[in-house]
Amino acid sequence: MNSYDLNGVNSTSHPSNLPVIKPDGFGLRQLTHSSIGGLMRIGQARWDLNGTRIVVSILIATGPAFTFADVHLAFVAASGGEPVLISPMSGQYPDLRPTP
Repeated sequence: MNSYDLNGVNSTSHPSNLPVIKPDGFGLRQLTHSSIGGLMRIGQARWDLNGTRIVVSILIATGPAFTFADVHLAFVAASGGEPVLISPMSGQYPDLRPTP
């Protein structure tokens, strides 16, 4: 779950941050506060295998337009904080998998 996901990237100027919520629907809290002014989209969140981090796609705009060429991969700690960029990437839908 996130506010203003990548699918609505051009439809709003609102910021997009990452919240979490407990399975029972209680305990909603915002993990990131880095998206301000609508120039960042944080989306496609996936938990890592041990539940300590969340891998996300991040789009950062330098102006009013977003492009998917500017997608970056990042981790967010399960306890919250700012995204830590891993590397640039092209595409969406990150998924962590064990390596053979």
